[in-house]
Amino acid sequence: KGHMGRLMAELSTAQPTVIVTLGNAALRVFRELVENADRLPKKLSADLNYGTVFNVSVNGRGAKWVPLAHPAAPDVYQVEHEKWVKNSSFHA
Repeated sequence: KGHMGRLMAELSTAQPTVIVTLGNAALRVFRELVENADRLPKKLSADLNYGTVFNVSVNGRGAKWVPLAHPAAPDVYQVEHEKWVKNSSFHA
């Protein structure tokens, strides 16, 4: 939690329209930064919901958030990630 202020400042400066997090640790940290986080996943899912794009608000600014698996995640997540890459129509 010691980095939350720095992360908020970086997001405010960068003003991204798309934010991609890799892995559950990054997902949990990012959830702490967004408004109305209660509607967002608490962990990645290795199922049909993998790669879902969420509309979020950080410091009152909207963005799309894509929580994805970390490259070192267990195989079950890698399989879902490969399916998502192959079938995704998401473009930043």
